[in-house]
Amino acid sequence: MQFSKTVSAGIIQFYVKVSSQTYYDYFIFYIDGVVKVSLSGTVGWTQKTYEVTAGNRIFKWEYSKDYSVNAGSDTVWIDNIVIGPCHSDCVSGKCIESENSAKCT
Repeated sequence: MQFSKTVSAGIIQFYVKVSSQTYYDYFIFYIDGVVKVSLSGTVGWTQKTYEVTAGNRIFKWEYSKDYSVNAGSDTVWIDNIVIGPCHSDCVSGKCIESENSAKCT
């Protein structure tokens, strides 16, 4: 799944769950073609949050599979994608969702 969107500086956040063949099948998330996370094996629901700079961004969620062996459910689940701004009180640069926008931790 891929889409592009013009965004203000802030975050993208989503939940991901992976059930795949460890070390052979991967969930990969990219921002503007740059890998932000790669997960393989059995990973329970995990929240992922990444900072984004203002401008037109391309977000891509990919499942990369070798077709030789099936393991687990051979599936990735993505839920609750949020793209939002950071509050101006950001000090550390780490953002989390808070009441329809992002709050830094």
